[in-house]
Amino acid sequence: MSFLHLDENEAVQMVIRRHWWALLTPSVSALALLILPALVVIFGQNIMGAIDPAMMRFGIAVYFLLLSVFVFTLWVEYYLDVWIITSRRIIDIDQLGLFRRTISEFPLDRIQDVTVEVKGIIPTLLRFGDLKVETAGHLKSFVLLDAPNPEAAKNLLLSNVEKSETVS
Repeated sequence: MSFLHLDENEAVQMVIRRHWWALLTPSVSALALLILPALVVIFGQNIMGAIDPAMMRFGIAVYFLLLSVFVFTLWVEYYLDVWIITSRRIIDIDQLGLFRRTISEFPLDRIQDVTVEVKGIIPTLLRFGDLKVETAGHLKSFVLLDAPNPEAAKNLLLSNVEKSETVS
C-alpha cells in the first residue's frame, strides 16, 4: 500500500476486511439479475416478436454492461474497505463507491472502549461481527461491519493500548 507511511518502530499487525459473508448476499442478487434476461426471452415470446432483434441484442448488451459495473463496484467496495492495525495506530479506509474514499487514523492511546457485537446464528457460526472503537476527543466512533474474528482484533487492540500506556 503505497499511500501508507509507517513511523519509525511502527509495524502493521493486522489487516481486517469485511467477512466474505457480507459479499455473498449482493452476489446472489447479481446472479439472479444475470438470469433475468434469459427468463424475459423465454417467457416473453409474444412481446419479443414486436421488438427488432438488433435492438433486443443491444438492450441485453447494455443490461450486462450495467450489471458488470454493479458487480465491479461491489467488489471494489468490499476489497478496499479495510482497517489496518499497527503497533501505534488504527487506519480506517472507507471506500464509498468507485471514486470516493475516506481515510481516518487515530493513535491507540486515544482508545477508550472496544466493543464486539455478533448478531444472529450465521455470524456466530462463521465467527464474524461488528467491531466498534470509541476514542477520546472524537464525536464519532469507528465501526467495522462484519469483521472476521472480531475478538482477536479486540484483544490485539487492547494489548496494544496496554503496551502504549506502560511506555508512556
